[in-house]
Amino acid sequence: MKKATPEELKEMLDVVDSLVKSGIMFVPIPVLGETDLTALKQNLRDRLDQLAGEREITISISSMPEGKWRC
Repeated sequence: MKKATPEELKEMLDVVDSLVKSGIMFVPIPVLGETDLTALKQNLRDRLDQLAGEREITISISSMPEGKWRC
C-alpha cells in the first residue's frame, strides 16, 4: 500500500470540502492503487453528471480544486 503524501491528502480534503458545500453526501473509500484511483475518479465524475441531470442543477467539476484527482 502506498501512503498518500501530505499534498495528495490536501487535494482530497479540498474535494471533500467542495462536496460538503454543495450538499452532496459521500462515503470515504480507501484507494487500493493507481488503477483503482482512476476508476474511482471516473465514477465520481459520472455520479456528479448524473446528479446534475436528475436534479437539474449545475454541478461544475471545473469549480472543484485542481490536482491529480482529476482525470
